Amino acid sequence: MIDREVAESLAAAASDVLETMFFCSVLGEVPVGAALPEAVAARLPFNGARSGAFGVRLTEGAAQVIAAGFLAEEANEPTREQVAEVVCELANMMCGSVLSRLDRGAHFDLGSPALVEPAALSAPGTVCRAFDIGDGEVAVFLRMDDPA
Repeated sequence: MIDREVAESLAAAASDVLETMFFCSVLGEVPVGAALPEAVAARLPFNGARSGAFGVRLTEGAAQVIAAGFLAEEANEPTREQVAEVVCELANMMCGSVLSRLDRGAHFDLGSPALVEPAALSAPGTVCRAFDIGDGEVAVFLRMDDPA
């Protein structure tokens, strides 16, 4: 699978999931920066037709706004625990969307999303895209292992 196809799938999934489930619009793409210390990140493994890991990293402002949109609350109302749960759910939804775009007929088993240090998402062979949602940045990461 070529990186361009993966990158396009990451962009389409990010836009679709953020707009339909979190009521946030992607305003444009931004350069993928270094792992931000104030960011919130989650990763989940997957296996099936291919195996690998998916990750999402959000600036604190973006995480707060996304959690508020998902929970139908004001931007300053979600607690840290709620924000963490919503970021994990975002990773789960985006991962499913990306994988179904890359291989519509394949079966994948998604692991449980978990919070990780933002730097843990950048590994060799990982494709990443980052997007401005107005209140911060959302970056998505996909690493697919070589087929056995």
